[in-house]
Amino acid sequence: MRFFDAVFLAHILYDPHTASVVKRVNSQFMSQAPGKPMLLKCEPWFEGHGEILGRGKWLNGGKTFLCLDLIGTSMPKGPEVEFQKLKFDSSEGLDGLGRIVLPRPIKSAALEEFLQERSTIEPDRHAEIYEAKAAPFKVLGEKRPVKKSKSVVKANKSPLGPAPPEADGVSAGTGTGSGKNVGKLETVSDAEHETAPDVALETQGFFMDIWNALKSIAADNPEKILRVDWYTPVARFSSKPPLGVVELVVENEEELPSDVRSWLYLDRSAGLRRGILIVRIKTTKGNFFCFEIQRKDGKEGQIPPGSAGLLMTFSRNEEAFKHFVNELCRRIPGYRGVFSKLKKLYPEEYVTFNHGKHDKEILYRNILINKFGELDLALV
Repeated sequence: MRFFDAVFLAHILYDPHTASVVKRVNSQFMSQAPGKPMLLKCEPWFEGHGEILGRGKWLNGGKTFLCLDLIGTSMPKGPEVEFQKLKFDSSEGLDGLGRIVLPRPIKSAALEEFLQERSTIEPDRHAEIYEAKAAPFKVLGEKRPVKKSKSVVKANKSPLGPAPPEADGVSAGTGTGSGKNVGKLETVSDAEHETAPDVALETQGFFMDIWNALKSIAADNPEKILRVDWYTPVARFSSKPPLGVVELVVENEEELPSDVRSWLYLDRSAGLRRGILIVRIKTTKGNFFCFEIQRKDGKEGQIPPGSAGLLMTFSRNEEAFKHFVNELCRRIPGYRGVFSKLKKLYPEEYVTFNHGKHDKEILYRNILINKFGELDLALV
């Protein structure tokens, strides 16, 4: 169960209209023979005003729209939804008397990986889970409020069972039986909001210092640097204020170690998470990208604690870069913002570095110039 699906699952449980719509869709699949083409009839899963966003073609002189790709919808309005997860506490339980826990490895399918999906057979009950990333799904308009909570269940300590065998193929069905070597396929999509999950920045601050340093370097090197833009996966590339910053949001946050959860927030009481600033520096030698993690300022009168940055080249297309950014944002919280821990994720030409405050006029300018030099771009 994913947090992204909380509103939909709540309506399945408590909204008769949603339950009826889902049953009608399911019955159409159940009544057709496997492999036989079908024209699926479906309708909105909630009642009332709503919006959809899709790609397609207008027909009949603009009177009919053929939607070929549904890429976003609004959420139904209503009361706050509570998303409750069970947490088993075995700290005071008896060792070995709990139910056997069968490990289920979760593997993320690579972008170029081909999976053999068997739609006519159910996955094994105890099988590996394969996550295939679909295109992000946009949430239009106002978000439905969702509150996370945990229900702690006291339990005995459980022995660990055997790992499942490696799957030969995958299926998206409900796991039943064993011995088929069929893993469970889950197609997951990240939520993209209609407006970028950007953090509006003040005119001062660490990110503005980095931005000003890069703009200053560009102004002094017009023959080598063509333009400087900030980037978010939703708003894409822009040089207009305010800076766009990607908020670091982790699924199943409550399951993270306490030190990682603590690092993730700039102000936990206000629900303010850290963000990541991504800047593209377009040069005559290709595109360079600078990544910086938002940090807590020090106390008044003190220099804020040091920070680390990442500078790299990237020559693939924008869709591949978007995938890279999503993967980086998903994994970097686990290392509390230490870019050097994710070396295998980066292209060949990259450098990580620590920041100081030794530049008297424009903060961080010299360190950035030095790092560009390490990537064979000499700047002044």
